[in-house]
Amino acid sequence: MSVMDQLFCFDNKLGYKFGQFLWLSFWIPSFIVLLADDTTGPSRDFLASVSLAGCGTLMVYNVYRWADVPASAPAMQGILCELYIRWILIAYFGASNILGSHTIGVMNWVQVICTAVFSLAKIPASMYTLFHYKDYKKYETQVKESDGGVY
Repeated sequence: MSVMDQLFCFDNKLGYKFGQFLWLSFWIPSFIVLLADDTTGPSRDFLASVSLAGCGTLMVYNVYRWADVPASAPAMQGILCELYIRWILIAYFGASNILGSHTIGVMNWVQVICTAVFSLAKIPASMYTLFHYKDYKKYETQVKESDGGVY
């Protein structure tokens, strides 16, 4: 298995169909929590902000999907941008102000933990690709020709 395969196989195996379900698995619970919990202040603002950032990522995914580009490309570009937005929001609001035992605070714990996990995978992959761009483009072509990450 090539380095590019190791870095991006999850995105391309998941593809767009199941990637949309993964996205919804974050968005729907956040939406429900915001409807159900009337907590105000930084924790609510944070959850609404990261949910909106996720909508931007979904837009990036949809643009790439309709261009028939493997899912690893928007996973690098859309999710990477969203991760940086999330880290700025965590720093801006302050972890102690957004995390808690109330429903929104618990959902924010999930958001922060997932942000950390995705960051551990996506940021190094993006950095590697910066220095191995031609290898990534070859990999992208191979995936596209095999339909492995486009549908």
